[in-house]
Parts: sequence; structure tokens; C-alpha cells
Amino acid sequence: MWDPEEISKNAKDNYDAAWSETKDYVAEHGDDFQLKQEYSPHPLVELQHQAREELQKNGFDEIINKDEKDAWIKTIKAFSERRGKTLQLFTVENSNGASYASFVVMDERISLDSGTAITKGIIDRLVTKELQLSPPEKLSQQYAQGVERCFSFSEKELAHFGMLSPILLSEYGVSTPVFYAEIRLDRIGSLIFGVPEKEFMFPQFFSSVNMTDDEISRAITVIEKPNTELGKLISKSIIRTALDHGTAPSPCRYKAFEKEFVDRKLQVWLFESEPGTKLCGPACINEMWVYDGNILAMPPSGMPQDVLEKEAKERGKRLGISMISAFADEVAARVENFNGEYETVQVKNVASGEDINILIPDLVKEFVLSKNKRLSIKGPVFVGAEIKIER
Repeated sequence: MWDPEEISKNAKDNYDAAWSETKDYVAEHGDDFQLKQEYSPHPLVELQHQAREELQKNGFDEIINKDEKDAWIKTIKAFSERRGKTLQLFTVENSNGASYASFVVMDERISLDSGTAITKGIIDRLVTKELQLSPPEKLSQQYAQGVERCFSFSEKELAHFGMLSPILLSEYGVSTPVFYAEIRLDRIGSLIFGVPEKEFMFPQFFSSVNMTDDEISRAITVIEKPNTELGKLISKSIIRTALDHGTAPSPCRYKAFEKEFVDRKLQVWLFESEPGTKLCGPACINEMWVYDGNILAMPPSGMPQDVLEKEAKERGKRLGISMISAFADEVAARVENFNGEYETVQVKNVASGEDINILIPDLVKEFVLSKNKRLSIKGPVFVGAEIKIER
């Protein structure tokens, strides 16, 4: 068991060291591939292990209890039917970009004061900070009125706990008092190591100085993409059709792909029904670039007038993802899972990557914007596709 005071000392150096690369390799799988000899665990793993140890020392049994509304209440009901009116259960889980150690105590003798003492005892073993006890700013309906508290440090809530509402419990047939607590391990870890919570949770997306353009580029991808050779061929055909006929006046319709199977015929068309425009909007061919922490979507040819875009064209990193390629991948992925007879996929004016099937992870967005860099994926794409199955 590691000492929280020792971890707090020189914590930042320890954090960086945990993620430094080592050159101690052992060749075990052929001439080319080598395994690292040393294992460097994520600091959160050690913190979770410590939380488990402390809860188990206090007589709690661990369970897996995740991804369902009212999961704890249902778990209490299920266990109480088999174990009676006394329970001490906990779980350690990651959810929605955070890490939690949560636990329940069901006992006729449990109270807010005794539950508070248990919660503080666990936190005190994880971090050496002077905690403030107070009612939370945001109250939860799952707790009984007036018996809901939180522990915080520097206005950062580290734990939220209280007595569960007897009305809520009665809906599930539970009549015994239940104390429930959630401890935010990611926030405790950020205090120990002196880094923001998301940097503690996801160090692979951060560095102590900067995110490199290579790191940003590797994080950007498409949301939906084809997995089969047929799907990949459909995507390429859509791209080619858009490039060949994108400036055709509308209304218009062009066949991008056709294939006959034993029992059906598949067709994919590009179309624009509105008169007076073109098959594809001008931003359809824009490509993704990363330069000096900026994420930009720019036309593939010509030199921009904007100074930053001009520098990006000259010295930036081209990602190989365009508006039309992302759209084509989405359509092709839909075809792979298509069981109907007719479907349309349309994109109009794009304001963000998600509008055109391009994923910019939240952590990358936050990093780019925190550095006052530009995140610009927008423009009039205006492209539509029809998927048809004739049986």
C-alpha cells in the first residue's frame, strides 16, 4: 500500500515518470516485435486499488453495478432478498469521463453521522487535505430531504453522500435505512498530482507543455465507417461521383454505385432536389488539416487569403479526411447495416465535425480552445445520398 503523503510529495514528477517511455525491452516474439520489460500503471489504477483496499478493510463486498438507471436501488433490493436487512456493498467504476468509488450501507442503525464518518475515513486514506463538509450546491432527488452532504476541497466536490429517500426505497420494497456515497477518484487524483481532472484521467491526450500536431491528428477520425470490402468500394464510388459531378446544376441525380446480388439489386445515388444550386455544395471537397494546434477544414487547391490557413497549407499536417470522404464513409456504413428498401442520408450546412461524421474528441477540443487555437470545421456541404434495394 502506498503512502498518500509520499505520493503528494513530488507528485507532479511521479505523474510524469509514470508515463515516460522506457527502453528496457525483451525480445520474445520474433526479430521485429519486442515487449517492454517494465510495466507503468496509470496512476488512477493505483488510486482505485487503494480505494478497494480501504473499503474491503471496512467490511464492504465489491460488486459490478453499472450502466443502468437506479442500478444501486435494484441491487439493494436483489441482495436484501437473499441476505436480509444488513448490507455493505461497493463498486469502483469509470463512467462519463470520471472515476467513482461508490458504496451503500443498509442497516437499521445507519445514520447520516455514521455514514459521514465512514466516507471521511475512506477519503482521508486517499488524500491528505483539509475537507469542508456542507450541503451540496445541487440536491439530488434520490436522497431524503435534509440528510444530503458533500465533502469538498477548494470548492471542488470530492464526495456526495446521504441517506436515500425512504419513498424511493419503498417503491422497490426496501424498508431498511440506506446510506449511499459517491467518491470522485478522478478529482482526488487531480489534487494529488496537481493536474486537471481530465489530464489525470486521460494523460495520453495531454502533455505537460503542449499537444503536438501528431497527437491531435491521431485523435481525429470518422464516426461511422465501412468495415467490409463492399462498403469501402461504395465509399470510394461516392467520392468519385461527387468529384466528377459535384458542380452539375440541380435538380440532378447521379448513380454512384450499383451491384446485383442473387435476390436483390443495390443502388446508391447522389442527388440534389432543390433547383438553382448544384449537386454538392462548395465546402464538400474541403479537407482536414492540423497546424500549430489549430484544426481547419480547407479546400484542397489554391492558396487561402487567411494568414493562418496559408501557413497551414505550407507547413501543416494533412489528415487525409475530407468532408465528402467522411460523408461517403457514413453512407457506406449505413449500406452495410441496411435492411430496408429506401433511405436517404443528407448533410446541409456544417457547423461542427459531428455534422459531417468527423469525430473530434472532447479532450482535443478542450485543449485546442484552451490554447486559443482555431477549431474550424464548417461550410455549405449540401450533399444527399439515396440507398435503394430492389428485390
